[in-house]
Amino acid sequence: MISNRRLFMTSFLLLVAGISLNIILTRLGHFAGSNSSMVSIPLSSEQGYFASGLVLLAMTVTGLILLIVSLKQNRTVAFVVSIAAVILIPPLIQSFL
Repeated sequence: MISNRRLFMTSFLLLVAGISLNIILTRLGHFAGSNSSMVSIPLSSEQGYFASGLVLLAMTVTGLILLIVSLKQNRTVAFVVSIAAVILIPPLIQSFL
């Protein structure tokens, strides 16, 4: 199922880091006043773009791409599950905190 274990671990770490940093930075109020987001990552406010939001988005997208590249089978299922996790986990955890 996994064609390249190193790429798979890298993609997993990028996805976990992206989700974790999104939760932490949102909880600390770094993304206050955000008015646009993509896959639950705040990108901009009225004052301009969040550089950290753009970096988080790049990390997450890179992790998703590396996940697809690192798998031999079930690429679609892994992609759908991981994109659902990236979208749903941060708001769920923030609602409990």
